[in-house]
Amino acid sequence: MTHRTKAVTRGESRLIRALRRKLKQLASTAAVLVVAQVPVRLLGKVDDGEAERIAAQAALAAIEGTDWNLLINPTEEELTTVALDGAKQALLRIGITDEGIVEQVFELSREWARERAAELVGMRYNDVGDLVDNPNAAFRITDIARAEIADKVKEAIQEGWSADDLADEIKSIGSFSDERAEMIARTEIIRANNEGHLIAFKGSGVVQQKAWSTAEDGDVCDVCEENEAQGPIGLDDAFASGDDAAPAHPNCRCTIIAVVEDQEETVREPGGA
Repeated sequence: MTHRTKAVTRGESRLIRALRRKLKQLASTAAVLVVAQVPVRLLGKVDDGEAERIAAQAALAAIEGTDWNLLINPTEEELTTVALDGAKQALLRIGITDEGIVEQVFELSREWARERAAELVGMRYNDVGDLVDNPNAAFRITDIARAEIADKVKEAIQEGWSADDLADEIKSIGSFSDERAEMIARTEIIRANNEGHLIAFKGSGVVQQKAWSTAEDGDVCDVCEENEAQGPIGLDDAFASGDDAAPAHPNCRCTIIAVVEDQEETVREPGGA
């Protein structure tokens, strides 16, 4: 099976563009904040222990002082569109047209997209709808960025870089790169499509199980092959990788399929691999 539907392709392209722009904004802000935390007089003049302490402080200041929430709105918009399309296609293929079921599935898909977009930057919505820190976020872009910033600051101190060199290096770390934007967009759009499917499966009342389907080519990894080899499992069960639906890893190309009355039913539109 393939994940390449029109909605996925369009959503991926739009989200890549949006994330590239936003990450460049965040990179510029982070660079300014880092340089402000690292006095030029210390560059090349402290021991490794002190360099690590300064690097950690500078990285924390950069993360806390940078508005990562800028990523939430464009991400939520695209995840919502793709999750709704995934849910719609799943319901159509299963044959569910009941308006009550459809609306409930769509509402849950919207809610999932909203929560996932916030989770990506380590946030969640509280009971009154305010964004608050989410210490249990499954994936935080900010954690990776903080580690990369700290490494660059430590290197700058140890090697005696200039403030301008340090700023340029911060802007070029992987967390702010075009490649990172592409990886996040591709992975999260596939996640949205599959979560839309799963929400529809659960809400349909007729799907008993789900199964994992790979792209069935030479690029499929061992993790995804193992998930597929499991065959049908319960809708609330996790696959061997620990995931309830694809993706199992960044840039995963797999999808999930519905199992109705022991017959595997694909709920995706055909498309390119």
